[in-house]
Amino acid sequence: MPMQYLAKHNRSPSTLTVHFVPNECPHCNCQRFDQQELSAVDKLLRRQARFQCAKCFTKTVVTPEPKSVSEQRAEDDRFLNGGYEYLLGNKYRKGVQVPKDEKKAFEHYLASAQLGNPNGQYNAGVCYQQGIGVDVDFMMAYYWVGRAAEKGQGQAVRLMPELEARFAKEYN
Repeated sequence: MPMQYLAKHNRSPSTLTVHFVPNECPHCNCQRFDQQELSAVDKLLRRQARFQCAKCFTKTVVTPEPKSVSEQRAEDDRFLNGGYEYLLGNKYRKGVQVPKDEKKAFEHYLASAQLGNPNGQYNAGVCYQQGIGVDVDFMMAYYWVGRAAEKGQGQAVRLMPELEARFAKEYN
């Protein structure tokens, strides 16, 4: 299991999580409340401070306020190049955490492809080639898989010779 999962889900019952720096113990309201050094796990989870009460031994962890989805998207690089749309496409195509819906999967792959994500471009091309969530359109399949192959996407590079041979056979 990843360390982040364990750190988030395996807390002792005496650990409180707050979004502000307290001036007294949130559990017993005493002043014998000492700040502790942040561990590597705390830093990984972006915690701001850690305290322990000398009276009731309650541990308190200070975390930043949760960010809105738009703020998170703006700062996370994987959202900027269509990675978020690509991940949503995968979820809809496989039915993970959402109902399986090939049309929505295609829409997310296409949005990712238009933002320049090579995995989104490859998957949009495959959807066009196989008719997954959209009508079969070989020309669009060739276009999107070609764009992904130009960026070095491995599956697209392997699929291009087959598409080029079919394209030459059908359109020449």
